[in-house]
Amino acid sequence: GADGQEPGAAAPAVHEVLPSPMAEKNAAVPAIDGTSQIKQEIPTAAGQAILSIVDDEGRAMLDISGIDVEQDDTVLTVLIRAGKENKIPVVYSGSRKSAYVEGIGGLFEFDKGPESGWIYEVNGTWPSKGCGDYTVNNDDHIRWVYVTSLEGALE
Repeated sequence: GADGQEPGAAAPAVHEVLPSPMAEKNAAVPAIDGTSQIKQEIPTAAGQAILSIVDDEGRAMLDISGIDVEQDDTVLTVLIRAGKENKIPVVYSGSRKSAYVEGIGGLFEFDKGPESGWIYEVNGTWPSKGCGDYTVNNDDHIRWVYVTSLEGALE
């Protein structure tokens, strides 16, 4: 043909790039012209936190004064990562709001009585949220404590 294409050849396909539902989470979204537009900053460490794990006799099982905290880290994800890095097994069930820590370092709920188990505090207060739902901020002090009874423990 006069346009330089063979007769009957299909026109080159034009693909339009549409933003995906995950575009909000992506750092760069490809634009139609092939360039990238920066949508938000690439997630980096949000800072550092302090993490301590204390058994029922007040002994520190772990005390880290500068554990890296990533964007969207929860009290649970920080505990799991610290456990892996320090070879301390963390056993939990559920996720996000329903997450529950059953055992840390071989010490489990009910090991020391019917009301015993792990509870956590952040910056000296006992949050009313589950550990998988509490987002950690820079400089937070997270403290996991094994209690034998909740009576008097949350004061």
